[in-house]
Amino acid sequence: MRYLGFIVIISILLLWVGTTLAAKTPAGKGLTTAECLACHNDSSLSKDVNGKSVSLYVNDVKFKASIHGSMFQCTDCHQDVKAFPHEPAPAKVSCATCHAKEQSRYDSTLHAKAIKPGGIKAATCVDCHGSPHELLATSDPNSKVSHGNVSKTCRDCHGQI
Repeated sequence: MRYLGFIVIISILLLWVGTTLAAKTPAGKGLTTAECLACHNDSSLSKDVNGKSVSLYVNDVKFKASIHGSMFQCTDCHQDVKAFPHEPAPAKVSCATCHAKEQSRYDSTLHAKAIKPGGIKAATCVDCHGSPHELLATSDPNSKVSHGNVSKTCRDCHGQI
């Protein structure tokens, strides 16, 4: 009987230690895309930003089919995500981290100049290319910036084109 009580106590301790360690798993050492999508594939997942609800949903099927999802793990871009829960909240990812040449070209466009301090709202990377979680290669006919879709993408903001 004593032996059974000892086994129960040891089992509870092992379970507690295991769940505590699992909650603090560092990125790159176990926090995989599958683990990220276990929460982020929930279409109701959101957070409040300045009184507005912002979706944190990532469609796992679209992400895996995207150019980023087919090449990278979530933490390749979201490098500050070290564990779950994300404390502090992850920083916004900049496309320029990997796409510096493209960012430099964009910086000389009318869109970039329009959004300089005091400017108007104008197109950024995601406005033309779409969500980085669903981004398709430009050679894909379904890409927002494939040759056949560029005019439609521009018309989304510039209806007169």
